[in-house]
Amino acid sequence: MVLALGLAIPASSYSLRPHLPSRSIRIHNAGGLCAHGLAKGPHPQPRSSLLQMSTGKAARKPLSRWEIRLTWECAFGGIVCATCLRPLATSAVPPMLALHVGCMALMLPLGLASVSAIRQRKSRPVMPCSAAARKRRAELFVIRHFATSALALYGSAVGLAAIYRHKLLMHRPHLSTSHSRVGVAAFVLWLAAYLAAQPHVWRDQLRARRFSLLTNKRWLWSDATHRQLGSAAVGMSLVALSSGMLGWQALDKRVSRACSLALTILGLSVYPLSL
Repeated sequence: MVLALGLAIPASSYSLRPHLPSRSIRIHNAGGLCAHGLAKGPHPQPRSSLLQMSTGKAARKPLSRWEIRLTWECAFGGIVCATCLRPLATSAVPPMLALHVGCMALMLPLGLASVSAIRQRKSRPVMPCSAAARKRRAELFVIRHFATSALALYGSAVGLAAIYRHKLLMHRPHLSTSHSRVGVAAFVLWLAAYLAAQPHVWRDQLRARRFSLLTNKRWLWSDATHRQLGSAAVGMSLVALSSGMLGWQALDKRVSRACSLALTILGLSVYPLSL
């Protein structure tokens, strides 16, 4: 006996008992039909993954902890920052000078996190994902770069205002040392890089004359001027921090030299990669 279901099937594959629907008939998620000897196609994808790709949930999936890791440069910069902040708790430092040191020390890990974030945007994802998910991943890295670099700029502005106030209270001249001049140059470069990024980030809203902090930002863009200014700001900041540590009397000479050497290592590792 031959049962026809689109094509002839040998009768030997069936018993004489009443025919029941065969378990081999399956409707796959991909839309194929495998029945009674038809060659099975590739292993179908789970329905949940297809739904995620069709509804865009895969693109909105947050980054894993491994994806948002900080590089060793950030951890190394955090150690140097903590070393600079320690004398503020153990020594009698004037309040404005303490505020200046604290803001500028925090600028180091923030700046390194900014560089590492923009560097990781082109790295390969840990888990395979769709094109939309890869785009969202790159946007999140750029947003982290934008936030950390902006915080570094705002913190350095507070630090500059604090040291300016300290010099006024102590009746000392401004910009009289190489450290102060290099520090001002680093701040100007940070500010220039920040301003160079704004037209790209807000381009759509500038055209529409409608501004919002949550919508219509353009994060994925490339600009040579912003990149060059940012690279120069990173290098100048490391020089300013190193000169400040070497000239700060509250910091032990051996510790200041070790921190300066650490900043040199960080500069050799991070600065070329930020170009």
